[in-house]
Amino acid sequence: MARLGTPPPWPRSFEASRLDAMRALWTDAGLVRVETRTIAVERTFDDFENYWALAQSGPRIAPKVAAMGADRVAVLKDRLRARLSADARRRITVGAVVNVVTGDVPGI
Repeated sequence: MARLGTPPPWPRSFEASRLDAMRALWTDAGLVRVETRTIAVERTFDDFENYWALAQSGPRIAPKVAAMGADRVAVLKDRLRARLSADARRRITVGAVVNVVTGDVPGI
């Protein structure tokens, strides 16, 4: 998206979601036994079109895609299709990670 002149819809608190930042925020707030970890997930779609239909419809990305114009959306779609590998059955599997922090309130 950025290469096509549209800033991607990064999360508002992107920097705060780093493991070290999360640990510091919770520790600085007085929590104890603070632990962090990363959880990895994957989702498989029947084909690229199935993936694309969902990927472009999210509440934060849909307005950005709609504002790009048909020509740039077509380029974005083609570039994304080229980056994602399909298996022998044409399925697309994408992965994501989430950082998690837990901690206890002292005395509880």
